[in-house]
Amino acid sequence: PLPPPPPPPPANLYQSTVTTLLSATRAILRHEPALKSHPPPPVPGVVGGGGVGTSSGVTCSSPKSAMTGPDHLLLEKVSREELYRSVEDLCVHGHGAKLYRDVIGVLEEGAVECLNRLVHAKVPGVEVVTEAKDVVVCFGCLPDLDASVVVLSAVKKVYSDFVDYLNFVRSIFLYLDR
Repeated sequence: PLPPPPPPPPANLYQSTVTTLLSATRAILRHEPALKSHPPPPVPGVVGGGGVGTSSGVTCSSPKSAMTGPDHLLLEKVSREELYRSVEDLCVHGHGAKLYRDVIGVLEEGAVECLNRLVHAKVPGVEVVTEAKDVVVCFGCLPDLDASVVVLSAVKKVYSDFVDYLNFVRSIFLYLDR
């Protein structure tokens, strides 16, 4: 006899999984731990105790923010391997194209965040001018060589952080390329 077919995936598979994936990529860019949340196990003998009524898959960047609602969620670190397997699961269940679009959006948000870090860095001699929707950075007259070094150091740090972020995203979402 043939083995029974595997059970269908949960109805909220995409939403719960993509929330964890995208939150983890944002956390990496901000040098925070990548966390996933899940409801606590049910407490025997307590009606509505534990995970009843909670929404799993919601991630928060800090444990304090995860414990603010009536439904308490447990947080735990999520590994790169778990994230990669989540991408693989979503692709196997036909969510690859939608996931790709969501990843592109998060990458664009990450680029804007990195540029904002650079724009808001306090560097002498550098002026930030906002014109309509554009932000223009005027380097004007840097007072001395030390100020130039500070500007270049800030650019190098932001660039290095963004490259590390892109490498992380590439390693996690590599399955989308198959």
